[in-house]
Parts: sequence; structure tokens; C-alpha cells
Amino acid sequence: MPDGVVLPVQPDEIRPEEVVLTYELREQIKYESPHVRLINKRIVEKIRQRYSADDERKYTADTINSEIYGQQLSQSQIVKRDAYIQYRNECVSWGKEQKELLGLA
Repeated sequence: MPDGVVLPVQPDEIRPEEVVLTYELREQIKYESPHVRLINKRIVEKIRQRYSADDERKYTADTINSEIYGQQLSQSQIVKRDAYIQYRNECVSWGKEQKELLGLA
């Protein structure tokens, strides 16, 4: 520890307490967890290996325009969009599996 650093008063003994892991507490732990943040970052990195953020916006817009507004997509657009969706879902599933290993899915 560097000179001049003063630690706050520490308890003589730490006593673990049993808690009920409510939905709210689990969500708070997930929000605060550096492990969950790293997994989320890696999900995005995996997606970015194949698709840019602009690609994602385009495929999202294609889906909205097709499903909501009835715009006809070409077969090529459908194939590309579906490949993106499949890969994105694989990346998200990987992340969910990693979070499940932590008990934080």
C-alpha cells in the first residue's frame, strides 16, 4: 500500500449473512458485476468480427420495413439479414451461457 493512504475503519470480523436472492437483487448484482460487463462487451466484439454497427442498423431497418410496412426485400437481402440474425443470436446465446455459469442469466 502506498505511503499516506489511510484505509477506512475495517470490521474486526466479517460475518456472512444469508440473503434471499430476489429478482431485484439479482438484477442489481448483474448491473454491478464486472464479469457481466465483460461478457456483454465480448458479445459485441464477437458480432463486430463479422458485422459493423451500420450493418446491424441496416438489418434492423430491413426487418422493420418488411414486417411492419410490408416492404418487399430481395432474396439477397433476406439471406444476408437472416445470416446476421442467426450469428447475432449465436453470440447472444454464448453470452447467456457464460452468465448462467455465474448464476446471473
